[in-house]
Amino acid sequence: MRLSLTYIALIALALTLASCGSRKGLGALDLNHIYQKDGTLVRPRIRIYNTDQFNSKVYFSFSSEEILYSRLRADEPFEASVDVQIFVYEDFSLGSIIDTFSTSISESTMELTPHTIYGEVDVAIHEMRPLEQYVLLIRFNDRNRKLYFDAIQLLERSNPLSRQNYLVLDADSNVVFGDHILLNKDYRVLANTDDKQLHVRYYNREFNPGLPPFAKPGEGNFDHTADSTFRVSNGERFQVHEQGFYHFQTDPSVRDGFTLYNFYDTYPLVTDKKHLIYPMRYLTSNLEYDGINLNDEDSAKYAIDKFWLTHASNEERARDQIEEYYERVEAANVYFTSYKEGWMTDRGVLYVIYGPPQKIYRTLNTEIWVYGEETSSLNFTFAFDRMVNPYTGNDYSLRRSSEYRYGWGMAIDAWRHGRIYDVSDIKKAQDERDQQLRQTAAPHIWY
Repeated sequence: MRLSLTYIALIALALTLASCGSRKGLGALDLNHIYQKDGTLVRPRIRIYNTDQFNSKVYFSFSSEEILYSRLRADEPFEASVDVQIFVYEDFSLGSIIDTFSTSISESTMELTPHTIYGEVDVAIHEMRPLEQYVLLIRFNDRNRKLYFDAIQLLERSNPLSRQNYLVLDADSNVVFGDHILLNKDYRVLANTDDKQLHVRYYNREFNPGLPPFAKPGEGNFDHTADSTFRVSNGERFQVHEQGFYHFQTDPSVRDGFTLYNFYDTYPLVTDKKHLIYPMRYLTSNLEYDGINLNDEDSAKYAIDKFWLTHASNEERARDQIEEYYERVEAANVYFTSYKEGWMTDRGVLYVIYGPPQKIYRTLNTEIWVYGEETSSLNFTFAFDRMVNPYTGNDYSLRRSSEYRYGWGMAIDAWRHGRIYDVSDIKKAQDERDQQLRQTAAPHIWY
């Protein structure tokens, strides 16, 4: 008898979670793959849209270059197939599954040309519950590679004004998966209500880069007073012409809504001299950074080049450092963009300096990053709390601690001495620290 794909997937998931120690349910699932810069996994972009109180659509896209095309003979077409399965849970405890939904994407072609693959899955949950919030485990399985990518998303139906009740489309009516849009281009924002007009609040704000993990941020409240307001027709074309962020609402008396951003048109890529300057704040001293003339891009670029060459000792090492450093900045922009650029966020700071975490665990309101060994005396485990923020669902705040000061200092020192710092350096430092403690520990005496 042939087991169904859903049944096989559930067995595999149960076996995976059963070996994950003290963490329970979906919180025990290691999601380290979701923030990797490299690899051979499907890396989907996902957008959830509630079409009404019972029905939602999960839209997704990924690049054809992320899946494996194969053929048996040279005169046959290349074939590729990806199964997409959605498991709906009440919460992260991994209790009984409420429902499952699935679709498959198959392609056949004689010539391999890069392109974007789009798809969608209808998710219909007809049980009325006091709190309509669900956890979706979305699995993308590349059949040829026999590898899968797991994504965890919250399905939010308890608030009819929240961001999942809006959908943004481009001029060709394609779903826009990111929240960053281009200036002077046509878009449509569709709200699942009968409202003819959407209220838009425009904000032009500047934000400071994130702080080191041991530093305590100062008190500061966001000023919710918009710089300007206007209206657009629900589902009709509009354009934005200034950098900043645009908050769309059906009810302007509350703060909930859907937000789109423009930091600069080539975002999340680092393509301009000024994009090179600001992330250097993490590696430079106050004196060094204050000495950079930020108003003169050519002068600032010269100062940055001099910094890398001076600390790396030769051009090749400097080139390798620069390439890795700004690749991390770009990846942070992709993964952690909220109301400010991704590299500026708490997660972005650690990602740029330490690289991708070795392990990642999520619960409803937390995200845990692990570098090296969790039980080491040198702590590189970081906890982030999901913040309630009307302008983004991707705002996480680090639980800061003075115990991170030593590890941060080692990382900055490595970068400033021409070395690319990553989890291998962290493991080595942990081993050395733990060995020192074992050697200096008082001997056990048996009586």
